[in-house]
Amino acid sequence: MVHEEAETIGVEFAAVPNHIAAGRRSAIEALGLGLTALVPSERACRQQGRRHKPLLEVGRQLALQARRWVPGRDLVPVGDGGFSALRFLDAMRRSHVTAITRLRLDAALYDPAPPRPPGTIGRPRTKGVRRPTLAQTLKLLSG
Repeated sequence: MVHEEAETIGVEFAAVPNHIAAGRRSAIEALGLGLTALVPSERACRQQGRRHKPLLEVGRQLALQARRWVPGRDLVPVGDGGFSALRFLDAMRRSHVTAITRLRLDAALYDPAPPRPPGTIGRPRTKGVRRPTLAQTLKLLSG
């Protein structure tokens, strides 16, 4: 089956053990897992009568599958700015996966929401305290 219009997602994972070899040449052993999935566009899925699965959903599934394959190792997927979505990063955090993505210098960053005290009413908080932007942090570090 040929898709005329498709997006590809290539996610490179590195699973690093907990030790670093000491000596003249320090080396970190890493297990490289190259996972690639074809993600048909929304239009192609509509034409074929299939449910569209967004790129971030496929990326999340790939990362969680890799987590199941190497449960005792640190997992660090590296992606572009498209993977800096909060839901994707929250899924990575809950699965103990460290994701590296590109962020805008003016990105609004927040601490995780504080735990909700028992007996409180109303909508629970979704964000914690606002953190400085990357540009502000860069200015503090350089000056």
